[in-house]
Amino acid sequence: MTEDAFMGRRDKERLMKILGSRMVSRRQQSWFCKPLSELNAIAGQNKRMFSYLQLPEDFPPIISTGREDQLRKHINDIWVSVASGSEDFSFKVTRKNPYEEQLCKCEDERFEHDMAINCYDHAISILEKLLSEIAATKDKGEQYVMDPQKLEGSLRRQMKKIYLDMTDYMINGIKMSPAETIELCLKQIKQKRDHNVQARNEQNKTWRDLCDKNYTKSLDHRAFYFKQNDKKNTNTKCIAQFLIADV
Repeated sequence: MTEDAFMGRRDKERLMKILGSRMVSRRQQSWFCKPLSELNAIAGQNKRMFSYLQLPEDFPPIISTGREDQLRKHINDIWVSVASGSEDFSFKVTRKNPYEEQLCKCEDERFEHDMAINCYDHAISILEKLLSEIAATKDKGEQYVMDPQKLEGSLRRQMKKIYLDMTDYMINGIKMSPAETIELCLKQIKQKRDHNVQARNEQNKTWRDLCDKNYTKSLDHRAFYFKQNDKKNTNTKCIAQFLIADV
């Protein structure tokens, strides 16, 4: 008996819509969709310094397969950070002026370059450490056994930036023939790191000129709004209203 014979196409579509709506409503009632205010009411007084909130005892535990025993001892899974403020203040004086926005944009670009280079350095140190372990094992006349946990986390993320869909293939290659594959990965990651360092060095002059042009003006937070109000109060329409009022 075919599926269409057992259930009509319209009945099948209606059933799928009902199941989908049930899944959405069930998901909305779950712990993960509740706001922190409800968790705070349930948790009671389990709060520290108005910045951290303790999760309830029956809150579903976070499962992570990439953690080692040392990480499980030190990583927090009980306390959640509670935001106590906002950068978008309602006071105009405290808002960023356009010159300060340029400085912040420049700083964000520099931070992204620095973070990328540091992540590549970390991946290179992991691979070089694995190579030294393989060499030490060969000197002892033993066979090296690869720990799969060492290939997860930050190393996998950096390899995924380079190999994309071939990341799993390269990691399997490290497990099967560690020395040859690690040397190939090291070469590729070092090239990517050097490319980022070169791009950062080329951008340094642009960033320096941008900071020199905008730093002094960024210190005056009232200048932009003063010019804006001055332009608004000195246009033709506003002057005409004042003249009419005087008459």
